[in-house]
Amino acid sequence: MSPHKHLFLSIATLLVAATTSTAHADGFAQFDTRLRYDSNLGNAKQPYIVGDSSLMTSFTIGKQHFIDDSNLNFSYAAKLSNESFNQLTGLSRTGAGLQISGKNKFGLGPYAPSLSLGFGLERQAFRDKERNGTLHQIELKASKRLSEVFNLWASLANEKNHADHQDRIEYNLPGTTFETSNRIYKLNLDFAQSESSIWNISYAVRQGDVLVTTKADWNSNYTIARAIHPDKSFGVNRNTYRLDGSTQTLSAGLTHSIDANWSVNLNLQKNWTTIPAGMNYQRHGLSLSASYQF
Repeated sequence: MSPHKHLFLSIATLLVAATTSTAHADGFAQFDTRLRYDSNLGNAKQPYIVGDSSLMTSFTIGKQHFIDDSNLNFSYAAKLSNESFNQLTGLSRTGAGLQISGKNKFGLGPYAPSLSLGFGLERQAFRDKERNGTLHQIELKASKRLSEVFNLWASLANEKNHADHQDRIEYNLPGTTFETSNRIYKLNLDFAQSESSIWNISYAVRQGDVLVTTKADWNSNYTIARAIHPDKSFGVNRNTYRLDGSTQTLSAGLTHSIDANWSVNLNLQKNWTTIPAGMNYQRHGLSLSASYQF
């Protein structure tokens, strides 16, 4: 049994114990919608850069359990999602997943630090069926409120995508371009301008597999690729290459609560991707989202 399955079973066992010893449990449900633009979806260079916009909607329902005489709580949730792209329709997808997490607060009061561990599993079905797969993520997160207006948190996540299709296209390379594994480090600072408006800035580093979609047989990628597969979602004579690399992301955003249920968020993002012995890529994104908590 894999380490991820062991961890999932361990968290599930704790949740079962929690349901029999909690002082109370609260149910929750949330609807989200997001409009997003990405300037370079394929991590390509000119003239092969393709940008597009997408609309995503999701619905999450779950329950949170609070343990007697402790600062420990557990939660579990089910999530359904759908994302539709305007031009690159092959990237449109639906998803169904489960999320499990546990959180412990070390002390009392708003300034006590907290530590949480979460596990997520999502089945994804794309219009371009070559992309179908199962995504799972484990995240460790530490948070500390610094003052009345500043809150700092950091996280370490491991993310893997298990692709359904394993066809070999090149005789000397596998076709498993969507079989990816990454580790993500993130640092985030929140600033509460008021009770209803929170600004945030974050910096993240993603290390592991990078997908680059560009002209087929592009020499600078072909010689260092770990996997290659034709990608009809981006048009004819296009390949997706799985390469070793890292991506740095700087983002800034504003979340505003309209009332007790509705909130809106605006986020700007800039990415720099570095491929050792290869080319470097840049992309930026803009998203506008809204959430409703039932």
